[in-house]
Amino acid sequence: MTPESDQPSPLTWIRRYGADLFAVGIGLAALVLSCVGRSHRVPMWLDELYSYNLLQDPSLSHLLKALGDGADGGLPLYYALAYAWTALFSLDELSLRLFTTAAVWAALVLVWMTLRKTFRFWPTVIAVSLVFGTSNTIRFENANVRFYGLLLAAVALALLSAVELGVRERPGR
Repeated sequence: MTPESDQPSPLTWIRRYGADLFAVGIGLAALVLSCVGRSHRVPMWLDELYSYNLLQDPSLSHLLKALGDGADGGLPLYYALAYAWTALFSLDELSLRLFTTAAVWAALVLVWMTLRKTFRFWPTVIAVSLVFGTSNTIRFENANVRFYGLLLAAVALALLSAVELGVRERPGR
């Protein structure tokens, strides 16, 4: 156990990570604004309606059985998490699209963490901004009632894990 004096003070912590938190916060806010803006302009399309209809199921076990019977090509984990999300929030279009945005948030944070292990602040800001801000695919999927945001977060987690293992498992001389 380390003594309390070894713990960084809140001010030290803010000085060390404040710029990172601010930059990530701007990215997360931009994703939400993008989702809300698109949701008010664009109605649900066919694939989103598949997800929406499945999430109306009164029973999670029945929903998962329907997935097993080929009701959709979506991931069971996505539907289980989205089902819990609708229980906490609602089943309306914006709420479901914000669930996807939350998954893209997780991907952004994981990519940020991965890059910051190797790169300084500004290269990380530029890389994350370019990837998450200019990719039409990410911007489109950010505001969709589909599982691609969760898939992006899973890939970002795999990338972080691979980098962690690569750092820890470096061969010696």
